[in-house]
Amino acid sequence: MQSIAAVDKAIGTEAVEDLLTNFPAKERPEVEELFRKVVANKKFDVNNTEDGRRYVKSYVEFLHHVERLFGESET
Repeated sequence: MQSIAAVDKAIGTEAVEDLLTNFPAKERPEVEELFRKVVANKKFDVNNTEDGRRYVKSYVEFLHHVERLFGESET
């Protein structure tokens, strides 16, 4: 799926600009907000379960939102 690669690239580079070009202007603020949450939660102590869960939750929310915008959502 195109969205997974695009999301992983944005998170890996901590740059969302290329991803945003795929969406209309009205969708971009929410994508940016969800992206900021993922990046903020990305560097967590692997021994801290709550921090790990927070990161996974933010990643999944971001990914599912982008999947919907790409029209790749299964639901």
